[in-house]
Amino acid sequence: MTTAEQVPNDTLRAVRIALRLSQDDLARELRRAGEAAGEPDDANKRLVQRWESVISRSPRPVYARALQRVTGRPVEALGFALPVPRLRVSDDGHGGHDVDSEATETGGDRDRSQPSPAPSPQYGGIWLSR
Repeated sequence: MTTAEQVPNDTLRAVRIALRLSQDDLARELRRAGEAAGEPDDANKRLVQRWESVISRSPRPVYARALQRVTGRPVEALGFALPVPRLRVSDDGHGGHDVDSEATETGGDRDRSQPSPAPSPQYGGIWLSR
């Protein structure tokens, strides 16, 4: 990890303290929120400690949704760095575009000995095709 990644998540800690919750209390509230939403989770004090100490930089989706319900804030506003997949889009030769499934944040399983392909345009949003 670089130095920037080792900074504790003071935002989550501040929100937790503002809600007057201990780490145990927050874990308990996360479990309750998960059960109420039909997504039971096994949040515990150690998990909250890991989030606050930056051992874990982003919560799994089930915990992210529970955190949002308990705190009333989007998970991005709680000091988490959520992974954003990067997709590579290329012309399919038939007037459309294909998404390269190997071009993700981790780089996929592409053979590293081969040179990287030239950058392609990045597209987002909803696309309709025929």
